[in-house]
Amino acid sequence: QLSLLLGYDGPVKVWLDRREVFSDPHGTNPAVPDAKRIRFAAHGEHEIVVGLSTNNGRAWGIFVRFERHDVPVRLLADESRSYTLPAIQ
Repeated sequence: QLSLLLGYDGPVKVWLDRREVFSDPHGTNPAVPDAKRIRFAAHGEHEIVVGLSTNNGRAWGIFVRFERHDVPVRLLADESRSYTLPAIQ
């Protein structure tokens, strides 16, 4: 399992494999990192599309990152370890 963590400062939509999985037509400033968590099965390849409206010039951008659910939090704190992240193309 993975989660897409999203922060945004304008109206936004997210599609996963061409299926809409999130929409906030009232998104507004400020963009807060990790404000929305979208969980999905991570096996195989996926296409993720994030659309942000300009909100009449008031929207500046988005924050996007992935969170793995198969690594315990206590192990993530160990900076001597490394973990494979999803490949992004």
